[in-house]
Amino acid sequence: MFNQIVSFTLLGKSHTIRTSENPETIRATAALVDGKIRALAAKRGIEPSEDFGLLAALELAGELYKLRRDYRRLMTLAEEDNG
Repeated sequence: MFNQIVSFTLLGKSHTIRTSENPETIRATAALVDGKIRALAAKRGIEPSEDFGLLAALELAGELYKLRRDYRRLMTLAEEDNG
């Protein structure tokens, strides 16, 4: 279950959650999201804000979708080569 408390920083604000995940995974994920938000804001020449969270989530979800699709293709090819 949610057996540990993990703190992380996002856009300079400290956050704390209760989770069963590895603390370093949570912190690395938060750093990834923070970087994505900052990059999106920089592209537009404005200060990063939590408003970019949704855009960051969509971009990261898109990347995950493509990776999963590519993984399935590779696994299919591997099965065909071994078949």
